[in-house]
Amino acid sequence: MGDSANWWRDAVVYEVCVRSFADADGDGTGDLAGLRSRLGYLAELGVDAVWTTPWYRSPMVDGGYDVEDHRSVDPLFGTDADADAVALVTEAHRLGLRVLVDVVPNHTSDRHRWFRHVTRFGRDDAGELDLALGTRRARAALLLMLALPGGAYLYQGEELGLAEVEDLPEAVLADPTWERSGHTRRGRDGCRVPLPALGDGTMTWSPAPAGVLSFTREPGFGCVVNLAAGSCELPGDARVLLASGPLGGGRLPPDTAVWLAGS
Repeated sequence: MGDSANWWRDAVVYEVCVRSFADADGDGTGDLAGLRSRLGYLAELGVDAVWTTPWYRSPMVDGGYDVEDHRSVDPLFGTDADADAVALVTEAHRLGLRVLVDVVPNHTSDRHRWFRHVTRFGRDDAGELDLALGTRRARAALLLMLALPGGAYLYQGEELGLAEVEDLPEAVLADPTWERSGHTRRGRDGCRVPLPALGDGTMTWSPAPAGVLSFTREPGFGCVVNLAAGSCELPGDARVLLASGPLGGGRLPPDTAVWLAGS
């Protein structure tokens, strides 16, 4: 395997649905050991990487995309699933293959210990809910997520402070559910929005006070997020492109994020 950060630009990536690809223990469900036993064939095909569907621990309500624990492998995929995952990656690397696991960072199962709704962002120290606070924090989190390298998908964007669009004109509806239901069910249009990446510019963390995240992306883009209890100063030489909430006096209030130009 090459070490170039851009290997993926011309790589051949083979996607595998783990639970239906190969069953090593004969229980009727594909598993990691089954996938590992077939890696040699994929290597012979000239594949550069194997991209798998999620294998994280999950109640499997949404085919494994409803993740309960991102750091654990679901027993569905092996009797000693964590060890099977290590063995799979080890064998893949021996054959010169990279392994990509579908990552689902922006929503989880309700069994996840970090399960959040916009109102969860709004819990104060006493556990009381504050919807305005939750929305403010969620919008700041949204700007932070979208400023990071790579593309992003927003599912049911309310968890990031985005109201769902429920009044789209019928002429623009594109979800197959709309056609298959004879125009009786609108489907997910309005709540699932693919977004392009902001580019491949190098990301560099910048010095910042405690509780503040600050980084730049080439060329000339910056993001500052204030997670502290008090306001913080914005860079004096930067122009604000977008803010998740009102600003004042050249300072960034708590629970607020900004995108900057020229920082």
